[in-house]
Amino acid sequence: MPKQIKKRATKSPVIQDIKANKVLDRFQDFYKARRKNLITIGSLAGAVIILYFVIAFYNNSLRQEAYSLELNGYNYYYGININSSVTEEERWQKAIELFKESVKVRSSATSLFYLGNSYYKIGDYGNAIKEYKVFTKEFGGEEEILPVVYQKLASAYIKTGQSKEALSTFGELALMSGGIFKDTALTLEARYYKSIGESARELERYRELVSQFPTSAWFSEAKARIDMEESGIPGEKKALSEEEKDKGIVEPAKK
Repeated sequence: MPKQIKKRATKSPVIQDIKANKVLDRFQDFYKARRKNLITIGSLAGAVIILYFVIAFYNNSLRQEAYSLELNGYNYYYGININSSVTEEERWQKAIELFKESVKVRSSATSLFYLGNSYYKIGDYGNAIKEYKVFTKEFGGEEEILPVVYQKLASAYIKTGQSKEALSTFGELALMSGGIFKDTALTLEARYYKSIGESARELERYRELVSQFPTSAWFSEAKARIDMEESGIPGEKKALSEEEKDKGIVEPAKK
């Protein structure tokens, strides 16, 4: 006798409509209960999105304004397309004014660096030091410019008689980026000691450079100075002035 095939029971459309209505009712109840919260959340999300675009637009506007001021500063700093009647002093002062405005609108590593350099150019080493120090605090990660900033900062310290601060800055330069600028720091220290007549310390720095950095760009300078000292050859002779010659002072014989 053939096996009867059982028909699969089908759900009544009425039952399905009832279940769908129940789900819809639950959703409506959920929405009604949380309507205020959902509206608040939606409003906040919309406000955040609008605020994001407002801030982005504002920042971009500031960036463009600061960059425009910075570019004009470069023109005065390098004397590009500047009226020939403008004196050099006026040119530096205008560069300072533009770089200061650029920093005020939106500070950047290059505008701060050139602001310090502009002060340095006119001999205002106090303000140059101030701007270089701000640079080291705000843009310590700018390793392409930072070594030059340290050198200029140390030089400004020396110009103002702050030898302790200058040597400390050389030390910071020597430690930068795992010591890759240590040979430069040693050379600058040696030159400083030479300028104040401390040849023993000068030669100490040069010997350290020669022993540690045989491939340094400063090696030849250091080795020549050491060889000159060890061979007993005196340093550079000061040329006699016309007044000294008139007094009968004889120049040393050339070897």
